[in-house]
Amino acid sequence: MNNHKSARIACLISNGFGARLVLKSGVARKLVAQGTSVTVISPNADEPYYQQECRDEGIALRQDPDDRGRAAHRFRTYRPYFLDNVMGNASLKIIHEQYFEGRPALGAALATLNRLLGRNPVVGAAYRMLESRMNRSESVRQLLQELNPDLLVLCSPYGVREVIYLLHAKELGIPVVCQIQSWDNITSKGTPLVMPDYFITWGPIMTQEVTEYYRFPRHKILECGVPHFDVYHRKDQLSSRQAVLESLNLSPDDPYMVFGMVTPYCCPNELDLLMWLSHKINNGMFVKPCSLIIRPHPQTVSGYYAREARELERLMSLAGPRIGIHMPQLSSERLYCDMPRSEMSRIASLLAGSDLCLNVWSTLCLDAFLVDRPVISIGFDGWEELPYEKSARSGPDHIHIAKLLAFGGLRVAKSFEELENHINTYLANSGLEQTGRALAVAQECGPQDGQSTERVVTVLMKLIREQ
Repeated sequence: MNNHKSARIACLISNGFGARLVLKSGVARKLVAQGTSVTVISPNADEPYYQQECRDEGIALRQDPDDRGRAAHRFRTYRPYFLDNVMGNASLKIIHEQYFEGRPALGAALATLNRLLGRNPVVGAAYRMLESRMNRSESVRQLLQELNPDLLVLCSPYGVREVIYLLHAKELGIPVVCQIQSWDNITSKGTPLVMPDYFITWGPIMTQEVTEYYRFPRHKILECGVPHFDVYHRKDQLSSRQAVLESLNLSPDDPYMVFGMVTPYCCPNELDLLMWLSHKINNGMFVKPCSLIIRPHPQTVSGYYAREARELERLMSLAGPRIGIHMPQLSSERLYCDMPRSEMSRIASLLAGSDLCLNVWSTLCLDAFLVDRPVISIGFDGWEELPYEKSARSGPDHIHIAKLLAFGGLRVAKSFEELENHINTYLANSGLEQTGRALAVAQECGPQDGQSTERVVTVLMKLIREQ
């Protein structure tokens, strides 16, 4: 460690999911409490709400220099075609089909290139060298030199911002730790251009994926659990079931199910599914009277993937005596999907009081499992069958989804009839598949003791001492 009075950590946070993992979870605050100087580097450092959040946590805040050109973004787009088997990975192939939908000739050329040269070690090495030379930012280099941290913490090694920081940190001799922000990243984002020095993973599955897909040394993978899932173990921070229902003007006496929406590109016809479900509930067509609470995904209401105004109006029109809309509270347009810390408790309270959860292959499966709630994943497109790359049918072909299904903790509905049958089954007996849910949580999320935040802090402090 450098000879100075206190340890120094710099955290690059480029989206709200990273902010949740590092800031909202309490990781940064606990580091500061141990005498560590923490600086967050963010694209929205000039926003007053974010400045106040960091002041409250005792954290310094610096603006991420935005001097990357189009070339860096193009390299990020084309990287998987040289380093991965795009056509053999459902997640990457679907991204390919969607991205090149309007440019089929270019898409076909890249697909052919990937089949012929993808994962060729010589070609891959040449590509790495070229992208490494192109992704440079003198402003980022100067910022890192000025901060001179003992550790640089990233929440992802894939994006343009993260790659530039990784490259300059390695040149400056700054150790880099990647605290992975989502369960699907390893199998759906492609191989990183540059590896960090350490990975912090959630549970056994993620740890195994880092070693298998990246050939990364096991002793440099630090398995800590999920800091933002600690809230599920803090019952004093959760609202009661009655309070959740009263806030949405729903009956406190009937069971309720939660529908967790996804981004529109993952399920274009999601509103049709909600219309059908709302009709069934409003007309008492399930085995017992019940309510529905719809939780829109943050990207449904704001950002690049936000639904059109008329679609949002259609969604809001569903609200009524038995249908509630649990809207996410968004803090920023520039730090996409950034939400207040209270949102973690709101979601946990919503699921803890529910009888079951429905979604289209969402991370919310894990959230619901953490409070032992049944989950139905929807694997069809409503009243029409969409092309595969836009269809909910593709879900089980994604590696992370296939692994989750193998535990047997959730049911899949492939038609309206199956969806109705599964809902009736769980309304009658919510204890079904309990063993599968518990096993999935242990393997995907790691230890369930509410101490994941503490483990991350301990690991980071240990790495600093070892430098």
